[in-house]
Amino acid sequence: MSQIKFGTDGWRGIIAEDFTFSNLRLAAAAAANYILKHEDPAKGIVIGYDTRFGSRDFARAAAEVFASAGINVTLANDYTPTPAVSYAVKHRNHAGGVMITSSHNPASWNGFKYKASYGGSARPAIIQSIERELGAPLPRPANKGTITEGDLKADYIAALRQFVDLAAIARSGFKFGIDCMYGAGRGVLSGIF
Repeated sequence: MSQIKFGTDGWRGIIAEDFTFSNLRLAAAAAANYILKHEDPAKGIVIGYDTRFGSRDFARAAAEVFASAGINVTLANDYTPTPAVSYAVKHRNHAGGVMITSSHNPASWNGFKYKASYGGSARPAIIQSIERELGAPLPRPANKGTITEGDLKADYIAALRQFVDLAAIARSGFKFGIDCMYGAGRGVLSGIF
């Protein structure tokens, strides 16, 4: 096992070097144990992923770990911006969430971001609790959790439309250039406008 160390917003590593399926499952199990001990696991979690190599498969693997611990999972049915996962956690009242992304890091990296029950980045105390669970076995519940694929972008886009004065932007006459650099936000802004 490569060293898994959570930093700002989660754990990141180089794909196939330290960000492997084996290590990802350890991180997911630690987060699942945290939820079982400190949150209401009956609220389930949400998992999203970005456009990086393997992100969808990593998200599915993480979902399987949470489900094996008896936690229901809503898994994004498409790549999703990180704020949409945060919004889904809060808006749908989940126990927490995971985003498979390495944000601004180079394309050879990926990451496991944990979103707390309030939708934002986990506080240091939560991250420390998750790290203490690394390597701890998961309980074997009588009933496994479910994995349900769902759209995480629609509610987020609807919230953006209410939050932003689109009519004022349209009246401004400004022209905008948007470069999402193949990121998970591609299509979101152009779809709104």
